[in-house]
Amino acid sequence: MEAAYQNKRSDAAKRDIYFDLTLEEFAELCYETEYLKKKGRSKHSYSIDRIEEGKYPGYTKSNIRVIEVGDNSKKEQERRRLRKILLYDWRSGSARVVDRYDRYSPSLEPLPF
Repeated sequence: MEAAYQNKRSDAAKRDIYFDLTLEEFAELCYETEYLKKKGRSKHSYSIDRIEEGKYPGYTKSNIRVIEVGDNSKKEQERRRLRKILLYDWRSGSARVVDRYDRYSPSLEPLPF
């Protein structure tokens, strides 16, 4: 139990995500959901999901739930899909899809009018 807690806490720190769960709160979540018995990487294994994404509120008692890895992956794919925008160059008439948060995508310039 403690090792799983420390792993989740360490993973959050590596990804710079706020972590405010006590070991007791984590243990309660694990017992209520059988998280430790069913966690893993397969589609039907369990994963801890942050309901509201982003650095804050992060991993807090009121912002987490246990869902299947497959469902968590679908949620991430939808979040990434919504980050895409259509960049249209009216001068050339060309368009392309870019990730608005990708540091390698061209910066969006203001419209010339």
